[in-house]
Amino acid sequence: MASGHKSGRGAAATGSDSTYELRLATEADCDAIYASIGNSLARPKGKTPRKSYIDAARRGELLMLERWDPKEGDWHLAGMLEWYTRVDGVVTVKDAGTFGDLPDAAVVKRLVRELIALQSPSEVRAKTKDDQKEWMRIFAELPGFALEGKEYSRPNWVYIWSWVPGRTRSVAPAANIGRIGTPVGPPTR
Repeated sequence: MASGHKSGRGAAATGSDSTYELRLATEADCDAIYASIGNSLARPKGKTPRKSYIDAARRGELLMLERWDPKEGDWHLAGMLEWYTRVDGVVTVKDAGTFGDLPDAAVVKRLVRELIALQSPSEVRAKTKDDQKEWMRIFAELPGFALEGKEYSRPNWVYIWSWVPGRTRSVAPAANIGRIGTPVGPPTR
Protein backbone atom coordinates (compact mmCIF):
# COMPACT_ATOMS: atom_id res chain seq x y z
CA MET A 1 0.00 0.00 0.00
CA ALA A 2 2.59 2.59 1.00
CA SER A 3 5.61 3.27 -1.12
CA GLY A 4 8.03 2.11 1.55
CA HIS A 5 9.84 5.40 2.18
CA LYS A 6 8.02 6.25 5.38
CA SER A 7 11.20 5.82 7.38
CA GLY A 8 12.87 8.43 5.16
CA ARG A 9 10.08 10.91 5.81
CA GLY A 10 11.25 14.45 5.26
CA ALA A 11 13.80 13.42 2.65
CA ALA A 12 13.16 13.55 -1.06
CA ALA A 13 11.81 10.42 -2.65
CA THR A 14 14.53 9.24 -5.03
CA GLY A 15 15.25 6.25 -7.16
CA SER A 16 12.40 3.76 -7.20
CA ASP A 17 10.54 5.54 -4.43
CA SER A 18 7.34 7.25 -5.43
CA THR A 19 6.50 10.92 -5.07
CA TYR A 20 3.26 9.97 -3.35
CA GLU A 21 2.35 7.76 -0.43
CA LEU A 22 -0.88 5.98 0.39
CA ARG A 23 -1.25 4.87 3.98
CA LEU A 24 -3.70 4.39 6.80
CA ALA A 25 -3.96 7.51 8.89
CA THR A 26 -3.12 7.52 12.58
CA GLU A 27 -4.65 9.60 15.35
CA ALA A 28 -1.67 11.96 15.01
CA ASP A 29 -2.68 12.68 11.37
CA CYS A 30 -6.26 13.74 12.19
CA ASP A 31 -5.56 17.41 12.91
CA ALA A 32 -3.65 17.78 9.63
CA ILE A 33 -6.47 16.09 7.73
CA TYR A 34 -9.04 18.31 9.36
CA ALA A 35 -7.04 21.47 8.57
CA SER A 36 -5.94 20.54 5.03
CA ILE A 37 -9.07 19.18 3.38
CA GLY A 38 -10.86 22.08 1.73
CA ASN A 39 -13.99 20.37 0.41
CA SER A 40 -15.15 16.89 1.20
CA LEU A 41 -18.04 14.64 0.36
CA ALA A 42 -19.53 14.97 3.85
CA ARG A 43 -18.34 18.54 4.43
CA PRO A 44 -18.97 20.75 1.39
CA LYS A 45 -17.33 24.16 1.38
CA GLY A 46 -19.04 26.51 3.79
CA LYS A 47 -20.81 23.80 5.79
CA THR A 48 -20.25 23.04 9.45
CA PRO A 49 -17.20 20.78 9.79
CA ARG A 50 -17.37 17.41 11.44
CA LYS A 51 -15.88 16.96 14.89
CA SER A 52 -13.01 14.58 14.22
CA TYR A 53 -11.60 11.68 12.23
CA ILE A 54 -10.07 10.07 15.32
CA ASP A 55 -12.59 7.21 15.61
CA ALA A 56 -12.03 6.24 11.97
CA ALA A 57 -8.25 6.33 12.47
CA ARG A 58 -8.58 4.11 15.56
CA ARG A 59 -10.66 1.60 13.56
CA GLY A 60 -8.11 1.64 10.72
CA GLU A 61 -10.73 3.05 8.35
CA LEU A 62 -9.09 6.31 7.31
CA LEU A 63 -6.83 6.34 4.26
CA MET A 64 -4.68 9.27 3.23
CA LEU A 65 -2.66 10.17 0.17
CA GLU A 66 0.35 12.43 0.55
CA ARG A 67 2.49 14.01 -2.18
CA TRP A 68 6.16 14.91 -1.97
CA ASP A 69 6.82 18.60 -2.70
CA PRO A 70 10.43 18.87 -3.89
CA LYS A 71 10.42 22.68 -3.62
CA GLU A 72 9.52 22.60 0.08
CA GLY A 73 11.24 19.27 0.75
CA ASP A 74 8.22 17.95 2.63
CA TRP A 75 5.11 15.79 2.33
CA HIS A 76 1.70 17.43 1.86
CA LEU A 77 -1.73 15.89 2.28
CA ALA A 78 -3.45 15.54 -1.10
CA GLY A 79 -6.54 13.62 -0.03
CA MET A 80 -8.27 11.35 2.42
CA LEU A 81 -10.98 8.70 2.43
CA GLU A 82 -13.00 7.56 5.45
CA TRP A 83 -15.12 4.43 5.34
CA TYR A 84 -17.01 1.99 7.50
CA THR A 85 -16.96 -1.77 6.97
CA ARG A 86 -20.00 -3.79 7.96
CA VAL A 87 -19.68 -7.39 9.15
CA ASP A 88 -21.14 -8.63 5.84
CA GLY A 89 -18.24 -7.04 3.91
CA VAL A 90 -20.13 -4.04 2.54
CA VAL A 91 -18.03 -0.87 2.72
CA THR A 92 -19.68 2.54 3.01
CA VAL A 93 -17.69 5.62 2.05
CA LYS A 94 -18.45 8.10 4.83
CA ASP A 95 -16.23 10.93 3.64
CA ALA A 96 -13.64 11.70 1.00
CA GLY A 97 -11.82 14.92 0.39
CA THR A 98 -8.89 16.58 -1.30
CA PHE A 99 -6.73 19.62 -0.77
CA GLY A 100 -8.19 22.75 -2.35
CA ASP A 101 -11.63 24.16 -2.97
CA LEU A 102 -12.75 21.56 -5.54
CA PRO A 103 -12.35 17.79 -5.36
CA ASP A 104 -9.36 16.43 -7.28
CA ALA A 105 -10.87 13.56 -9.27
CA ALA A 106 -7.53 11.76 -9.76
CA VAL A 107 -6.82 11.74 -6.02
CA VAL A 108 -10.32 10.54 -5.09
CA LYS A 109 -10.25 7.79 -7.72
CA ARG A 110 -6.82 6.60 -6.51
CA LEU A 111 -8.06 6.49 -2.92
CA VAL A 112 -11.19 4.53 -3.88
CA ARG A 113 -9.15 2.04 -5.94
CA GLU A 114 -6.79 1.59 -2.98
CA LEU A 115 -9.75 1.05 -0.63
CA ILE A 116 -11.10 -1.68 -2.91
CA ALA A 117 -7.67 -3.35 -3.13
CA LEU A 118 -7.16 -3.07 0.63
CA GLN A 119 -10.58 -4.33 1.77
CA SER A 120 -11.71 -6.67 -1.06
CA PRO A 121 -15.32 -5.72 -0.24
CA SER A 122 -18.44 -7.46 -1.46
CA GLU A 123 -19.82 -4.00 -2.27
CA VAL A 124 -18.81 -0.34 -1.88
CA ARG A 125 -21.50 2.31 -1.39
CA ALA A 126 -21.31 6.09 -1.44
CA LYS A 127 -23.85 8.90 -1.35
CA THR A 128 -23.73 12.28 -3.07
CA LYS A 129 -26.15 15.18 -2.78
CA ASP A 130 -27.78 16.72 -5.84
CA ASP A 131 -25.71 19.89 -5.49
CA GLN A 132 -22.41 17.95 -5.52
CA LYS A 133 -22.03 17.64 -9.31
CA GLU A 134 -18.24 17.21 -9.16
CA TRP A 135 -18.60 14.29 -6.73
CA MET A 136 -21.36 12.73 -8.84
CA ARG A 137 -19.10 12.91 -11.89
CA ILE A 138 -16.22 11.27 -10.01
CA PHE A 139 -18.32 8.26 -8.98
CA ALA A 140 -19.90 8.01 -12.44
CA GLU A 141 -16.41 7.81 -13.99
CA LEU A 142 -15.05 5.21 -11.56
CA PRO A 143 -15.06 1.76 -13.20
CA GLY A 144 -17.55 -0.58 -11.57
CA PHE A 145 -19.62 2.15 -9.91
CA ALA A 146 -23.25 2.54 -10.88
CA LEU A 147 -26.03 4.84 -9.81
CA GLU A 148 -28.21 2.57 -7.70
CA GLY A 149 -30.98 5.04 -6.91
CA LYS A 150 -31.89 8.22 -5.14
CA GLU A 151 -33.71 9.22 -2.00
CA TYR A 152 -35.04 12.46 -0.65
CA SER A 153 -33.45 13.74 2.55
CA ARG A 154 -34.59 17.26 3.30
CA PRO A 155 -33.54 19.58 1.70
CA ASN A 156 -31.64 17.51 -0.95
CA TRP A 157 -31.96 14.56 -3.21
CA VAL A 158 -29.26 12.04 -2.31
CA TYR A 159 -27.82 9.75 -4.99
CA ILE A 160 -26.68 6.28 -4.00
CA TRP A 161 -23.68 4.84 -5.86
CA SER A 162 -22.54 1.24 -5.59
CA TRP A 163 -19.58 -0.80 -6.76
CA VAL A 164 -19.56 -4.57 -6.94
CA PRO A 165 -16.74 -6.87 -8.10
CA GLY A 166 -16.93 -7.73 -11.77
CA ARG A 167 -18.97 -4.74 -12.89
CA THR A 168 -16.97 -3.02 -15.59
CA ARG A 169 -19.03 -0.03 -16.64
CA SER A 170 -20.99 2.64 -14.87
CA VAL A 171 -24.73 2.73 -15.50
CA ALA A 172 -24.73 6.54 -15.45
CA PRO A 173 -22.10 7.87 -17.87
CA ALA A 174 -20.37 11.08 -16.82
CA ALA A 175 -21.94 12.92 -19.76
CA ASN A 176 -25.40 12.40 -18.22
CA ILE A 177 -24.55 13.81 -14.79
CA GLY A 178 -26.10 17.16 -15.62
CA ARG A 179 -29.41 15.38 -16.25
CA ILE A 180 -29.31 13.14 -13.20
CA GLY A 181 -31.88 14.26 -10.72
CA THR A 182 -33.64 17.33 -11.82
CA PRO A 183 -36.41 16.89 -9.29
CA VAL A 184 -39.09 19.52 -9.14
CA GLY A 185 -39.67 19.17 -5.42
CA PRO A 186 -39.92 16.70 -2.58
CA PRO A 187 -41.51 13.33 -3.32
CA THR A 188 -45.25 13.14 -3.01
CA ARG A 189 -46.92 10.77 -0.61
